[in-house]
Amino acid sequence: MKLGERVKQRRLDMNLSQQSLAKGIATQSQISKIEKNELQPGSQLLFNISRRLNCSMDFLYKGDELDSQLEQKLIVIERLLEDRDYEALIPIIDGKYLSNGSTDERAASKWIRSIIAFYKYEDFEQAILLIEEAMNLIDNEMNVKLQLSICNTRAIFYYRQNENSTAKASLTKGLQIAKRNNIENHYMIKLLYTLSNIYASELAFDRCLQYAQSAFDVTIKSYKYMLYSELVYNIVQSRLQLGIHDGTDIKQLEIALYLSDLSKKHSISILIRDLMKKLDH
Repeated sequence: MKLGERVKQRRLDMNLSQQSLAKGIATQSQISKIEKNELQPGSQLLFNISRRLNCSMDFLYKGDELDSQLEQKLIVIERLLEDRDYEALIPIIDGKYLSNGSTDERAASKWIRSIIAFYKYEDFEQAILLIEEAMNLIDNEMNVKLQLSICNTRAIFYYRQNENSTAKASLTKGLQIAKRNNIENHYMIKLLYTLSNIYASELAFDRCLQYAQSAFDVTIKSYKYMLYSELVYNIVQSRLQLGIHDGTDIKQLEIALYLSDLSKKHSISILIRDLMKKLDH
């Protein structure tokens, strides 16, 4: 994306007209030519444009500054989501934490609001409405990790509402985005894990095993172990249902149980213990 295109995108993200951007610093015609890359602005004009667009001149030249800022914000948000600290998330979406007016931050705000509506208030209708609005904001310029988070959350919502076909479509879109951007990290793991859960609910254990194993392989490759226990459970449960389990499964479950107990994931620990009893028999 060239400078002119970045100026235009940032202006649209902030809901400014060319006339509003130009007021007091340039003519509308100049702004139009800049956005079409027909005019290279001088340093003073570019400085004034950057101030009005609430970004730095470097961002207009290189486009990476706001992505970096959003990355840091997403780290904080994801930590709170993992802890299910919804009370701490409310000031984030109601305050100025997500306030630069960019498409990414508007999508992030809708994404977080949908999660709070779904899990804290159990307002499923509002949650679906918000996640659909966030989904509709996705484009190729959006932060990739945010795109994947929105796709996965949307899939979980529809899966919980027993609308598996819609959930799978959302995950397929997420996996396509991940493949296109060469993403192999915990975002990819989450997408594959959700997909394995959907197929487990449909008793399609061959597909469940396929996607759980793919997620497990990425887990080992990327050293991202946050869903290790859950993935081992899905893998061994599928192998048991398919009649192909062997002696290595118990050892895997023992490691998974140790990690889930260590992380105080009581629900998955219970499931693993029950599965170990079935294998003992």
